[in-house]
Amino acid sequence: MNIKLIGNKTSPFVRKVEIVLQELGLSYDFLLDSPWEPNSQVVKLNPIGKIPVIVINEEIALFDSSVITDFLLEKIPSDSLRGLEGINEKLFIRVVHDTLDTAVLCSWELKRAEGKIDSGVLEKYKKRISSCLQYIDGFYSVEKAQFSISDIAMVCCIDYLLLRQFFYIVEDDYPNLFNRRKNLYERESVKITSPISLDFK
Repeated sequence: MNIKLIGNKTSPFVRKVEIVLQELGLSYDFLLDSPWEPNSQVVKLNPIGKIPVIVINEEIALFDSSVITDFLLEKIPSDSLRGLEGINEKLFIRVVHDTLDTAVLCSWELKRAEGKIDSGVLEKYKKRISSCLQYIDGFYSVEKAQFSISDIAMVCCIDYLLLRQFFYIVEDDYPNLFNRRKNLYERESVKITSPISLDFK
């Protein structure tokens, strides 16, 4: 397959797709593009106007990280990336994605003009993110040996929160989650796609 991955290096959803590509041993070209730029390819290929987008063999354009990773795993099945089964995996990834969606809402709220930021809304977002992180930490309270799509989604999410520093995340509050994250950095695909400096690891 000839694959082009379109996006940027700080998007956790783009990184999720890139890690899967690397884990499956697929070669690809990474094209930097932003839907906010004039003449963006993203808005031409994705009616939602979001990254990531992948183009397969110059013919098929796919968007949404979960749709893309499902497609890739259908083409190249990998038991090693299927650590959870059925509804459990979908629920876990939904929580991870909601954490990211809420973080993005946080960033937009913080961009409001001085005096216009709603502290009540920010507190609501903070509580939602905290609840999601507790759920994720609880999942990792049982030792998990097998690497999976869920792990990829999790490490991309946590690194994005650390990168953007929306609010201070206390590592001791989520020991299971951060222990798993530390172990994941032993994988080359996770290390080389990291958007943050080693200081955060």
